[in-house]
Amino acid sequence: MGVEALPGDSSAEGPIIELSKDLKLSVSERLIKRGLAVLGMRGSGKSYTCGVIAEELARVGQPFVVIDLMGEYYTLRERFPVLIVGLESTGYTDLSGLKPEHAEPLIRFVVENGVSLVLDLSQGTMAERVEFLADFLEAFYKVEEELRRPYVLIVDEAHRIAPEKGLPRLERISKSLKRAYYWLYEIAATGRHIGMGLVIAVRRPAEISKSILAQAEVKIVHKLVDPTDLKKLHEEGLPSELDDEVRSLEPGEAVVLGLGEPFITKVKERSCTHGGEAPLIKPVASPDLEKTIRALAKILGLKSEEERLPVPSPKAEGPRAPEEQPRPARELVLPEFDVQSFDYPPDVVANYLVRMMVYGHLGLFVPRSDQQLAFETCLVPDAPSALKALARRLSEEGWSIRGIGEEGERILLASLKEVVVGMAVAEAEGQGVLALVLSSPLPTSLDKALSRLRILMADTCPSTGKAQR
Repeated sequence: MGVEALPGDSSAEGPIIELSKDLKLSVSERLIKRGLAVLGMRGSGKSYTCGVIAEELARVGQPFVVIDLMGEYYTLRERFPVLIVGLESTGYTDLSGLKPEHAEPLIRFVVENGVSLVLDLSQGTMAERVEFLADFLEAFYKVEEELRRPYVLIVDEAHRIAPEKGLPRLERISKSLKRAYYWLYEIAATGRHIGMGLVIAVRRPAEISKSILAQAEVKIVHKLVDPTDLKKLHEEGLPSELDDEVRSLEPGEAVVLGLGEPFITKVKERSCTHGGEAPLIKPVASPDLEKTIRALAKILGLKSEEERLPVPSPKAEGPRAPEEQPRPARELVLPEFDVQSFDYPPDVVANYLVRMMVYGHLGLFVPRSDQQLAFETCLVPDAPSALKALARRLSEEGWSIRGIGEEGERILLASLKEVVVGMAVAEAEGQGVLALVLSSPLPTSLDKALSRLRILMADTCPSTGKAQR
């Protein structure tokens, strides 16, 4: 490009976050006083960059709140004690069941205690999500106006909240969305005066309200190809001679605007896995976080999801009352399987097992027209042992397990909320074959379940390879 990369804000006072070797930003100057926008089409690295920003904020001790409309930021818990709450349980939320009346006490508790929060709005109806969000943004602004504790708000998919054109016609949704839009604008325009910083991530510059986009002085621009979006960025400082550069950026690469001359940088790798691709490997737990979850659950009148993140009760002196005695763990009893043996290549047998499960039990796996399916197969040394080990781990994580089918077409069926998993095994040319079929009406739930199963399979079923279908 002929443009030298700038050193960023490495010499500024206060916390500095490092997004790449040549992009260092002052939290106070760039995120709180001026605001930041991350732009880019699907797959360009937009959400990934926001993940890096959140990790860097956690690293330097700057509290933040993520508005997570797609359920992708839960993996921050791999390394950081971030609180995760949602409208509905997703399998990784610490607290769920949020209602609009919880918005103010939730954010007040968060700000008063300096907690970093992921607000997961990936579940629930559209009306429920925007109603809660409108109350939450209003409460956040007013609590910050009162307490004035520096916080950074990260809003991914911000164009869904503050579109440049058009709102849903349904009155209930439109009314709430207008309120959410209003408070997001207030945060963008005046939040800096009360210590509120803003990072917005937007798929297309043309889709976001120009009055909100204009508040972000620094813009990290990932790949864009639409002429309308490029024209929009010309108004924001992108030279037209760089249009071809923006169109050809690789995932993770970006043009940085607002720090002098535009320059290209490559956003560094995340410390945690990216929620759009992989599951939470091992959640961070700490006494402080557990105490926070218990306290907030009590304030909101909600139950912490102890099956995912055990929250020990305070030790009481003396024996517990009979009703408080721990119940013995229920033993998982699995049906016996007569594993079929085939004189066919493993990939052919894997394909057969998948088809046998889907077409033999169509009503279970495809009960409705919007059902989504996913498949996973692998080779294992001992098929029955692998199946039982995986089933036991699923049972420990709260899945309901039962056997169905007849004779050689026996499968294990695991279910948890809206996700159903069929598991079947066979032998092919002396090798064990394990096949899984996953079904859910929610793509996000399906992806998370598949990713989690891959981790469990790696832990419990030593694999000799993947059975390609």
